[in-house]
Amino acid sequence: GVIDAGTFSLQDSSLLIAETIIAADRVKGKSETDKTIYYINNKILSATGNSRDLLRHIPGVQVDLKQNISLDGNPNILLFVDGKERDKGFVSQLNPSRIDRIEVINTPPSNYDGNASGVINIVLKREKIAGVSGHILSEIPASKSVVYLFPTYSLNYSYNKLNLYTSYNGEINSEQIEEITNRQIFENTSITDISSIEHVRQKNLFHKFHYGIDYHLTDRDILSYYGFYNQYSYEQDGDVVVNATGGSNNNWEAQKEENDFNRNILNSLYYKHLFNDKGREITVDISNVNNRSENQVTYNNSGDGS
Repeated sequence: GVIDAGTFSLQDSSLLIAETIIAADRVKGKSETDKTIYYINNKILSATGNSRDLLRHIPGVQVDLKQNISLDGNPNILLFVDGKERDKGFVSQLNPSRIDRIEVINTPPSNYDGNASGVINIVLKREKIAGVSGHILSEIPASKSVVYLFPTYSLNYSYNKLNLYTSYNGEINSEQIEEITNRQIFENTSITDISSIEHVRQKNLFHKFHYGIDYHLTDRDILSYYGFYNQYSYEQDGDVVVNATGGSNNNWEAQKEENDFNRNILNSLYYKHLFNDKGREITVDISNVNNRSENQVTYNNSGDGS
């Protein structure tokens, strides 16, 4: 049957929204006439710990175990940071959170070095307010026998048109290696076999300290100073055994001790002006480099042979 329940009175209720958040990712990339631009979003940053890992997310870019950067398998490329040519050491110490986008040019135009097969330009974020940022990164070796570290740090201060920075990237490699060399000397009817065996510990130390200042005179003019101090060494210390068999048998043993010292110092001034017409600019880069190298290898003979 039908039941009449009467009249129900409804009462209005008001809801006050305190906050509304709209979240979206940046466009991952877009193609232009002469280059492809890849924008760095939060997903990429959350999956990377340093700038080298970030580059691995860019299509066509490869970074090997020695931190060498290549484009489509070709290592003959040019690296730029904000339009200024830099090396892989400078790129490796960059804080990923400072990178805004990465521009990839697979076919460089005529205004680049003719021997380069590609160009990677890393564009940093322009800080609008005062702030200090930085990072420290280092791997932890899994064993004492093999040490392979690439530590970095950076410290950056920005205020309006001024940007100051200092940073460091290093390479610490230490491991046992065995090098065997065999030679044969033919003289008349006799043959002399010479074998050399080296049991040494390889030590590769690389330390590079960067420092600089950028000043934006106007929106179209930038003046920069950049310098670095780079000290590195490559040494192999251990036991060396040489055997010679032929007309006379000789055995020579020695303790190998190598001392290697290399130092590079660079100072450069950079100026860039953008004209009203898009794509027209003038740049001036003046650099001075000072190199010094010293190497000495000592063999302490511990055998009776000569």
